[in-house]
Amino acid sequence: MRLAIVISLCVLIVVFSIGSLLVYGNWRKDRYDPLIVDAANRHDLPPSLVKAIIDARGRFNYDSRGERGEVGLMQVPQEGVAQYRTMVMKNPEYDFGWVCVNKAHPPHDETIRHNLSGTCNICRTPLIRGESYPKQNIEMGAWYLARLKAEIEKATQRKGDDVIRFVVAAYCLTEKTARKVTDNYRNPVFPPLIKEVLDAYQRYKRKGLR
Repeated sequence: MRLAIVISLCVLIVVFSIGSLLVYGNWRKDRYDPLIVDAANRHDLPPSLVKAIIDARGRFNYDSRGERGEVGLMQVPQEGVAQYRTMVMKNPEYDFGWVCVNKAHPPHDETIRHNLSGTCNICRTPLIRGESYPKQNIEMGAWYLARLKAEIEKATQRKGDDVIRFVVAAYCLTEKTARKVTDNYRNPVFPPLIKEVLDAYQRYKRKGLR
């Protein structure tokens, strides 16, 4: 009897642990959906494409950095950050500052910006670069993605899903490299990292995030 109780408790603990991991995994992947949909709609992009890049490139880690300086959830390339500074912020030297992501300390403001790195002077949370702040990063990445899409549509005289694969290649590899590996957007042969984004794109479309 006692052994049966111990076994039952062990089973319950295992089931609870697995359930908790699944819940956390889903929360981690879905918590940015409102920001994704908002930015995608504003820039006339499929939300599933924006989320696919966050999944395959940023791994849902808002403070990640790439080998070539890509930043944040969307791993925005440095050329995208530079163009956003120049064309949207109207200042090539614009400094996004340092941002606290802690929302739990009233009257703490989740968008408070600091001039120096370190910890928040209100709640002592470690600061992240402003260009990595989720809302700013998703907006900047979506803007750059839409800009690439418009340029490639113009260059290829094609639209919609016909150009998505080339847009992803230009975003992840740089425009110059994408043109080279695709023979100026004529030959859809891509490295594995592009296929990973495209597979995630189809997966989120099937889930209804369009």
